[in-house]
Amino acid sequence: MGKFLAFVGGWLLEMVWPLIKKALVSLGLTLVTLSGIEIGIDQLKSALTSSTNSLPADILQLFLLAGGGICLNIIFAAINFRIAIWSTTRSTKLSWPKSSKS
Repeated sequence: MGKFLAFVGGWLLEMVWPLIKKALVSLGLTLVTLSGIEIGIDQLKSALTSSTNSLPADILQLFLLAGGGICLNIIFAAINFRIAIWSTTRSTKLSWPKSSKS
């Protein structure tokens, strides 16, 4: 019974390991891409915040009353979402081989 379980366990690991390996590679590429782009987005956000805060007080108040801060947050959230989706789909295309059609 022990030899049978060892055989089945080895066979299952042999069949599933390439799938696990490719999934881990995809997650790693996504993590590296997102963390690098996140640094750039954070720098852009801080530059935009500092330039917005340097506006005269009356104009800054009108900007914030009109929803300018919320608008900027929505724009940055959309950029982050788009990059996350692009990175996820792109990394799976890089790590998964194309199926050969006969």
